[in-house]
Amino acid sequence: MIPVIPQAFAQVLFTRVARSEHRTAAVVSAYARALVVTAMAAAVAIIAIPWLVPLIYGRGFAAAVVPAMVTVGGTVLGAGAQVLQGAARGSMRVRVCVEAEVAAILVAAAAAWPMTRLLGLVGISLCFVLGRATSLGWMAFRAPPLLGVPRLALLPWSAEFSESLRADWRYLAGLLRRPAASPASSAEAR
Repeated sequence: MIPVIPQAFAQVLFTRVARSEHRTAAVVSAYARALVVTAMAAAVAIIAIPWLVPLIYGRGFAAAVVPAMVTVGGTVLGAGAQVLQGAARGSMRVRVCVEAEVAAILVAAAAAWPMTRLLGLVGISLCFVLGRATSLGWMAFRAPPLLGVPRLALLPWSAEFSESLRADWRYLAGLLRRPAASPASSAEAR
C-alpha cells in the first residue's frame, strides 16, 4: 500500500511538468510531500509490523518482522526516486529513469550475495534499501539539471524544501479551521 502514495504524487507531477507549470515549485512540492507522507505511513507500518506479522501469518513468521521493517523503511527512499522519475518522464527525459533503475538493480544484485551470507533475511532487505537509495541518488544527481531544478532544492534542509512544506501546512491549516459564523447565519439560527 505504501508505494501507492508516491505513485499518486508522481502522476500529478507528470502532468504538471509536461505542461511546464512552475516546474521547480511543482517538483520540489511533490517530492517533499511524497517523502513526508510516505515517511509517516512507513512509521505507522513499522510500529504495526511486530503485531501484524504474527497475527496474520502466525508466530512461525516472527523472523520476517525485522526484514519487513527494514524494507518498509526503504520505501521512503523509493518514494523520492519515484516522484523524480515522474517529473523526468513528464519532461520526456525517460533515459535518466532507466539509468537509475538499472544502477539500482546492479547495486542491489552485487550486494545481495555477501549481505545475505552475513545477515540472512535482513541482508536481502538491506539490499532493497540500497537499491532504492541508489535510484534516489541517481535521480537526485542527474534529473534536476534536466528539469531545470536546483539539486540543492531536493535536500530536506534546503529553503525550497522547507518552504514547500510550510506552504502545504498553511494550506492544510486553512482547510482545518472552521469558518467564522457570519452575523446573518447566527441570526437565522435563532
